[in-house]
Amino acid sequence: MQIMPPSLSEDTTKKSNGNNRSTWPDFMPNKLAPGQSEEFRLMGTYSSGHASVLYRLAQEKETADGQLKFSGYGYFNEFPTPAENSAAREVDWANPARPKIDGSFVKPKRAMVWIAWSAERQRPELLIVEQSSISSQLVEIMKDEDFSFSDDLIANFTLKITRKGSGLETSYSMLPKLSDAPADVTAAFEEIKTTSGVAVLTEGKHPLIQKTEFKPATGEDF
Repeated sequence: MQIMPPSLSEDTTKKSNGNNRSTWPDFMPNKLAPGQSEEFRLMGTYSSGHASVLYRLAQEKETADGQLKFSGYGYFNEFPTPAENSAAREVDWANPARPKIDGSFVKPKRAMVWIAWSAERQRPELLIVEQSSISSQLVEIMKDEDFSFSDDLIANFTLKITRKGSGLETSYSMLPKLSDAPADVTAAFEEIKTTSGVAVLTEGKHPLIQKTEFKPATGEDF
């Protein structure tokens, strides 16, 4: 059984040059406030289709009046060429008006995506991790044979993700804690196991929202 996405341990430094969180089932560590922590339990593995490493790209589309507007995020198996995949334009942060720069596009970000149980919201969520420091910590955690997955494909440990500092001083830590999955967590994963494969992200769908394209309502990440 392959638990970890193989590409998590690869060196990719050469490659990587709107919905409210209470309703949209996603979590990104950068939305934590400084000093804040949240706890998750991984559900499923790479082999079962519930974990992967993809490229995540902010995208724009043309509206009826001919304007380019943020339209959500596209996910790709391979590094996508921004200009050829409707990438959102970069913002001129030096200008107080924050204008978009025509012909200059945001770069795709490599993201670990994993179905996980949120202890805070008591539900399965899509854990989206773009910070290599967090992914590296998970790789190290999984080298310890004490941390494993049950026959139900649920982690026998929880992960406490903490953010410290802000701006250029931001850092993240991931602390594991051994504990068997409660019955309600096992039951929740059993209910979604066959429908929550993360591969659907590359088709513009969401693994936890059936028959719905993965397009947030606003330009904010949640």
